[in-house]
Amino acid sequence: MRVLAVLVAIVAATLRRKHHRELTVEEWPDEFLFISSPAEKKVVWVPLKNYVGSRNAQPLIDAGLNNPRGIAVDADRGILYIADEGAGKVLRYKLRIVNGEPRVMASQSVVLQDVSPTWLTVAKDGGLFVTDKLTASIVHLDACTLRQLEHEEIEAASLVIQSEMEADAARRAEEARKSQPQPETNPLNPPSPPQEPNGTFIASVYSRDVQSDLLQSPSGLATDTANLYFSNAAGGTTIGSVIRAAAQKTGDTPNPEAIASNTDTVVGVAAAPAGIFYTTSAKNVYAVRRVGGPPVTIADTLESPQAIVWNNDNTMFVADSTANTVFSFPAILEPGTLRRATELHDATGLAVLTKLSAPWIVDNAVTGEFGLSSMVNKEFECGAGFGGQSYYARFLEYWRR
Repeated sequence: MRVLAVLVAIVAATLRRKHHRELTVEEWPDEFLFISSPAEKKVVWVPLKNYVGSRNAQPLIDAGLNNPRGIAVDADRGILYIADEGAGKVLRYKLRIVNGEPRVMASQSVVLQDVSPTWLTVAKDGGLFVTDKLTASIVHLDACTLRQLEHEEIEAASLVIQSEMEADAARRAEEARKSQPQPETNPLNPPSPPQEPNGTFIASVYSRDVQSDLLQSPSGLATDTANLYFSNAAGGTTIGSVIRAAAQKTGDTPNPEAIASNTDTVVGVAAAPAGIFYTTSAKNVYAVRRVGGPPVTIADTLESPQAIVWNNDNTMFVADSTANTVFSFPAILEPGTLRRATELHDATGLAVLTKLSAPWIVDNAVTGEFGLSSMVNKEFECGAGFGGQSYYARFLEYWRR
């Protein structure tokens, strides 16, 4: 019996070593799907194979969340953002891969607070757009602000959201001050420079107060290289279901315009090469070309479609919170067949991370951590691109163009 027990122990140890052996990067999944569940108060991940989950959902973050809805991955920097509507915050987690499995590094950090965030999207330059139900606006945190938050040079509590109207009033007040005759100064006793307002200003780039003809109740949003696509959760057939606008305003920026007006209530939005895909509260998934045109009904059999996301290849994923399922379908402007990808109770927010979109996963395979070398490569002096201006001056200049 003792010999048999020893043999059993040896076999068990061998199986454990085989199961927990270090995987080569070639054995890592090519694609990871992240899903939020407000009911479960967590975010999970699923490895994908042929656009279907190859195993059950695994917990990524199962503590410290209240009502996580929209999620987004900054693939260049290895960062996961979560819109926690219940907490009134946008949270950031650093990611890494350990033996082919996603992990979060350290605890959460806050990048925006005292808001009611529902959906968010990462811009190509690393900035972040967030829909805020509290102010019925779309808030933009630029890459410089996010970098300062990451390095704890500023705190989320110091951020001040300012609308275009408020920024314009501040600009005119500053111009009026400068236009006043300046008294002669004593070189030995120069006057103190004007004091800048407390806090770091961030832009409410589109809001119901300023653009009521385009925005009533902001919902899902997405970006591509040049444009921001935002949607309305109410009044879409009147003012536009999905709106195309410039991601950065310049002097010759075209005016925002509706590219679809076929439904009152839009939920999620995603940008793909074929066009803009969006979900509605009426069980549908639609798609439209970036320049607008007749919307195409992709699917009409969902129960409660939520987020939708493109996988940087040829597939879309859509979450159905009532069906507790994430489905996939081809990223083309034609009616598609929904394929069950994975299951999760109250599946709501979606994000995808692939080797194709983040080649540094392979670059950092030796350490098992990803995002680190990319983040170093993406570092820059925030003032350098704006002539060393302060955030306040840079914000005024942003709207003066």
